[in-house]
Parts: sequence; structure tokens; C-alpha cells
Amino acid sequence: MVFVNHSSIIHRSLGVVIGLMLLGQVGSVSTVYASYGDAFPEGRFIRTERFPAYSKWLQVMEKDWARDATDEATCARNLGRPCRLLNWSRFVESLRKEDPAEQLRSINSYINQTRFIEDRDNWGAKDYWAAPAEFLTRGGDCEDYAISKYLSLRQLGIPAEQLRVVVLEDKRRRVAHAVLVVELGEESLVLDNLSDRVVSWSEVGHYRPLYSLNEQSAWLHVKVRDRL
Repeated sequence: MVFVNHSSIIHRSLGVVIGLMLLGQVGSVSTVYASYGDAFPEGRFIRTERFPAYSKWLQVMEKDWARDATDEATCARNLGRPCRLLNWSRFVESLRKEDPAEQLRSINSYINQTRFIEDRDNWGAKDYWAAPAEFLTRGGDCEDYAISKYLSLRQLGIPAEQLRVVVLEDKRRRVAHAVLVVELGEESLVLDNLSDRVVSWSEVGHYRPLYSLNEQSAWLHVKVRDRL
């Protein structure tokens, strides 16, 4: 996620909507932002096969799940290279017997220790979504933290339907941002690289979601008016 000024993020959020309109995903725009309550909003389902951000997401999933374990065996034999991916996996496994609230707190804090670096400096790209092997080795920006937290919780058996990577506007800092939202019981909980505290969605009223996704689908969080 590239940090931008306020006018740029508004332009980009409108660009998402306009792009989806051109692809036949949604109708005309009635207003840019919806009003949100205590729970994370469901959003409007969008067809993932024609949503550009979902293509990035699928690429990350493929890089993560298709990874050959022998890479870590080689890493473990090389004393000059830290085995961060192996350490991450072992840490996640150590939380398996903890209650879900403690799993969220521990995963959030652990992943937040990774170095923040913008995509342009890290990858020479405007926007790059990193798999855990890349993120834990080279660092990353906000959506990379959210992705690694998502995959950590999936490894612990938390269902995909309880998880969303959320791309949003941070109204206080006037930048684009990304977090992980977890549905736990009756609460929508936010795992954020800006804080080791896991907080309720109701505590981050300065966050306005643009879109969210998981392994099952993607959702648009802007108001639209159907043509039909």
C-alpha cells in the first residue's frame, strides 16, 4: 500500500468504483462513502475474476501455499541467513492451544515487529503484495502485514469467512491504509500494523473501508445505485 495524500486517496477510491462500472460490476455511483456502525459492514459483493486487486491476492495465495518446504531446510543449514519463515511458522504453531483472543493479540504483535518499508523502496513497484516468505525477509507495507496476519490465523484454523483484508482510507492521517478485520463472536476486531492492541471496529471510526477480500470473495464498501 502506497501512502498518498488525501486528494489522491479520494481519487483512487473513485477510480476503483469507475473501473468496476466499466467492467459491468456495479451501477452508477450515488455517493462515495457509506455510514458505518459498530460492526464491520458487509459491503457489496463483486465478481472476483474481474477485480484487479483480487488478482494480486490470488498471486499471494499461490506463492504461499505452493512454497516448497525444502527451501526452509536449506535456510536452516545456512547460518548466515535468518530463517524467518520457519520461525514464523513455529511461532504460529506455538499458539494452537491458546484461546482465539490471545491468538489474535500474539499474531498482531509478532507480525508488527517486521520492518515497514514502502513498495517503491522495497520492490521498485508502485504496489506489490508480498507473501509471508517475502515480507518476513524483506519487510513490507500495510497490506503485507495484513496478509501475513490473515495467513497466520488461517494456519491456526480460523475460517476464511471470519477474516477480511481491508483496504481503507485513514481520515486522521489522510492516507490509504490496510488492516485485517476478524469476526470473533459478536465483535469485529482490527489487527493493525500501527498498534499492537487489538481493538473493536467501533474504536476506529476514522477508518473508511474502500474494499475488502478473503479467499472466498471480495466486497466493495462504497454506495452504488444499480442500473437495473
